[in-house]
Amino acid sequence: LAALLRATRPAVITGALAASSELGYYDVAGWASHGVSTYTFENIVLDNYAQARPTCLPVVRAAVAALEAASWDEATKAMHVCSADALRPSKSSLFTYALEGLPQQNYPYRIGVLPGSPVGAICDILIAGNASPESAGVATRLALGFTQDACIPVLGVGGPGNTPG
Repeated sequence: LAALLRATRPAVITGALAASSELGYYDVAGWASHGVSTYTFENIVLDNYAQARPTCLPVVRAAVAALEAASWDEATKAMHVCSADALRPSKSSLFTYALEGLPQQNYPYRIGVLPGSPVGAICDILIAGNASPESAGVATRLALGFTQDACIPVLGVGGPGNTPG
């Protein structure tokens, strides 16, 4: 965003610091020269979970399957959402949405409610909970910064089902 603002408004923005500019990735014509494909971001996310714990990806897949096998009422309760609409479009959408962005916050030290190395912490929660819908709910609330006693509302535009990438 910083690089885009600087490029489009040079008279207004004197300087900008871009830590992770994605502008080159959005120009499809330049993907090959950057080693980017349709699945580059997804592969980076998957690699982070695989490196955090060897059994993490199978456990994440099992948690997704457990959420999808649950009834809407069971999934709503397990995920501690304010309404089933917060889970949509599928029962596992909020869970996968929460996990997708976490590697970008995977610092070795605590930041806010996130523990140090939160990807590993999420894996540990899912492993300890046998990939149950309830463990997926605990992991989701942690990843999104919700406390155990606050239900997760519908996240709206930009949330599950309307995410870029």
